Amino acid sequence: RASSSRRARAAMATPDEARTAGFAREQLEDRLTVVLTTSPVGTHPSTRLLEEVFASIAHFSGAGSCPKIIVADGVKIRNGDALGDCKFRSGVVTKTAEENYRAYLRRVETLTNNENSILYGATLLILEQRHGFAHALRRGLVRVQTPFVLVAQHDRSFVKVVDLENVVDKMWRFNVRRNETRRHAARDETSTSDHTTDDTFYDSMHVASTGWYLRKVFGRNRHCTLPKGGFIEDTLGQMMLADARSARTSSGENNVTKSQSEKWGVFLQVESVDDPGSPRCGHIDGRDLQLADASNRKFWFADMHTSEESWGAIERGTRDEGEGEGDEKGDTGENTHENVAEHVLGFFDPPELLARAYRDGEG
Repeated sequence: RASSSRRARAAMATPDEARTAGFAREQLEDRLTVVLTTSPVGTHPSTRLLEEVFASIAHFSGAGSCPKIIVADGVKIRNGDALGDCKFRSGVVTKTAEENYRAYLRRVETLTNNENSILYGATLLILEQRHGFAHALRRGLVRVQTPFVLVAQHDRSFVKVVDLENVVDKMWRFNVRRNETRRHAARDETSTSDHTTDDTFYDSMHVASTGWYLRKVFGRNRHCTLPKGGFIEDTLGQMMLADARSARTSSGENNVTKSQSEKWGVFLQVESVDDPGSPRCGHIDGRDLQLADASNRKFWFADMHTSEESWGAIERGTRDEGEGEGDEKGDTGENTHENVAEHVLGFFDPPELLARAYRDGEG
């Protein structure tokens, strides 16, 4: 009798309810892709910072098995020898820092081919031209094939448990209910409510609908045009704040945040599962040269890092192997990795890739 009752309820389910139930049965790795942007920092060629972020994502959110895309931004070279001559936030570095960055990217590519690494299987995109965070993210987003994305930066890590499956489930139900793609942020705030409204945009760690990004941030119906080299929070975020202030002034009320959040599609989930009221995301300063040391207090997962001593052995072995192959059959200098980095030229993606991305984003 119970079985027939369940079948009857299923038969009465609306199409939206059926879609939601089917989506909930999918694994997180079928619904979410991690897209992380990276750029030069003073600790390169060390990979500790990147490995720490991915380890925190796997440990605290359960997204370790999700597809990963690492987008390495391009750089601009300037004269100078000292680390202080670099403007890392602007992607302007000295020749020495650029060489360290290239060495770092070669190491990242090695880790994506190492089954024992937290980066194993990741797709590495190396942008030959400086894009800035916003447009570097765009180059990764058009390659995403899941309905949701966890946007990460190489210096932002999870420090508390985050129930990403629950976040994605709620976002999906919200999207089905409103038939509109929405963004759901996971930011370091202090509140015990399940989620609250947000009247601005932050580039910190967040979950988003892939379609929301492709339509509302980068598509033809975008809220605004993002400048090259910039951050989304500096453009879209400021536009949202100005709109919220204007709405408060015209209405004479302070409580207009909910309607503003629904207008922009931005919400804030603020509760930590294991410690309500505490931050869930933390910042690791990539300019801190002590980050090359595993004992740094901001590292939770140093045992998952690759030390400089280990890199020395790996790189010596790679050189020795290459020399041996060259003696035997002529060293062509070709990359023998199974998972090879994609070097991306120019500023815009090919039309066929864009067409597929925007078509999928409508789903």
